[in-house]
Amino acid sequence: MTMKVIELLKKKLPMEYVQAIVRNAERPSDLFEEAEDIEVELMSLFDWSNTKEGFEFWSDVFNSVIEGTKLPNIKKVSIIYLPGTVFFTKNQVMMYNIADMDINLKFDYEPSMVDMMSELVEESYYTWMN
Repeated sequence: MTMKVIELLKKKLPMEYVQAIVRNAERPSDLFEEAEDIEVELMSLFDWSNTKEGFEFWSDVFNSVIEGTKLPNIKKVSIIYLPGTVFFTKNQVMMYNIADMDINLKFDYEPSMVDMMSELVEESYYTWMN
């Protein structure tokens, strides 16, 4: 039975490593091709040195897979937002650390809704959009 690359990765690696590989894949469609060995897939899916994890990390992952040893730790970044931090994207407003209580909210909006927002939010919107 043939296996897709993504299935092989999920079978052989913990999910956080699979997620990092998916984020780094140069051509995400390759993840749904027929899989060879996991070693071949790790070497061909992306350029290790062009990732935030770096060449050394992926080399350690590769060696761990080959040798069957413990995988290197994935560095997790923790972001602490100032109270009342607001981000606007094309169709979503994200509010972080509301009232300095570490409460985060996200909601969708239509760009035409900007006229209905408070002046402070509207000012933030145009600052971010410019």
